[in-house]
Amino acid sequence: MDANQRRVIGLPDFERMNLPEEFWRTKIQDAPQSVRDVIHRYLFRISEFVEKGAGLLLHGGAGVGKSGIAALAAKEARARGYTVFFIGVWELREAVRSKLMFDDAASVLDRCRNVDVLVLDNLREEDEKEYMVNARVLEELVSYRKNKKRVTIITTRLSPSELRSKMSGLYDATVGSLVPIAVAGDNLRVQAHQALVNEVLGGRVVP
Repeated sequence: MDANQRRVIGLPDFERMNLPEEFWRTKIQDAPQSVRDVIHRYLFRISEFVEKGAGLLLHGGAGVGKSGIAALAAKEARARGYTVFFIGVWELREAVRSKLMFDDAASVLDRCRNVDVLVLDNLREEDEKEYMVNARVLEELVSYRKNKKRVTIITTRLSPSELRSKMSGLYDATVGSLVPIAVAGDNLRVQAHQALVNEVLGGRVVP
């Protein structure tokens, strides 16, 4: 498929991408205003950036929309015909620990190494201390993809300076391949929770 052409993607794509259902209908209008123009530019030129292996390091507070932005990039890349995989860092850790297979021919870790676009969602400080997938394993994965010019997108609450301090090897692997973008805005989870409370309680104050 010509990467300059787009096609409509649907359930089979979302399932093979491992994209959480909450992001199936995410649109650029859902991205925080603070980064909307930058993300729109990245999506518009994503074929060019995939060819260059230029990924993103999306960092910011809880619930500001980092994962949603990563999902937008994942869906746009898939619509252009690229292979895509979306996985939480904790999910990858468990997949490696249990040697989980993606399909008959490849493990989940193999899939993460070889897709055109990989989203590693919700990197936490605690992941440095985990038994199997720790900073070293993630560093090797990101370094491998960097050397192959494959796009990696990481979402995290850690700022680049915190990442450099706490996971220096992983930070070094991102330099030159992941562009840091600070995502700022309201906590969308709190807003969604409040909307649900209002709907259930009819606007009454919770005691």
